[in-house]
Amino acid sequence: RGVVNSSLPHAAWLARKVYNTSGSGVQRMRPAAQKGARVCFDSAAGAAAVVGSAASRAAAKASPAMTAWGRRQAAAISDATEARRQRLSAWLTEAVRRRREQLRRWRLQDPAVSRMLRLHSAGRWYELLGVRRTANAKALREGYRRLAVRVHPDKTRDHRADRAFTALRETYNLLNDAGERRRYDSKLAAEAAKRRKRRQEQRALAWRGCRRLGHGVAVFAARNKRVSVAVLLVITLLFRRPPGADPPSEI
Repeated sequence: RGVVNSSLPHAAWLARKVYNTSGSGVQRMRPAAQKGARVCFDSAAGAAAVVGSAASRAAAKASPAMTAWGRRQAAAISDATEARRQRLSAWLTEAVRRRREQLRRWRLQDPAVSRMLRLHSAGRWYELLGVRRTANAKALREGYRRLAVRVHPDKTRDHRADRAFTALRETYNLLNDAGERRRYDSKLAAEAAKRRKRRQEQRALAWRGCRRLGHGVAVFAARNKRVSVAVLLVITLLFRRPPGADPPSEI
């Protein structure tokens, strides 16, 4: 509404300027043309006044509606901000709670429980019980009893004690079974054979590389005798014993 009211004087001024500017041309027109021009100018001024008043009334009617819409938008933005703040606060509270729980569990972790779970996941059953591969049933039972007292849920505060105790019992039952132990020993023997084969292949590869390197050095020395003599001289000078140094004593 304020924009419309402020624009009306400018429109009236512009109409007057156009009328005054074209006055000289209207004077030269015939009377009928002058009358028609004046009628057109009067009609345009009346139409501008009508449009201005209609725009003013429309703005006045729309002003309460715009105010209510702005209030609704402000309320929606405030509600959204409050909901976002509440979600962020809840997320931070939950994150702090989880972190505190993790720290508490980490402080209560038992090294024996961690070692047992690690060995059980790796499938190293003999190391888990702390016995050799040639251990008999008595040695297996003694190792099981010793570790059962160590990782029992009633003896440690670690929250993983139940899992560790279950893994210990499963390992003891598997090694105490003759068929399962035989299959496990066969698996260990196959893995050891694979490791030995891989080490032999690596050694053979390294030996072939050394032979190729030695052959290349020999060929280079044969083709470049002066360079070879210079290299040998430098090596001799670097590793030569000083003149005043005592010879190594014999034991």
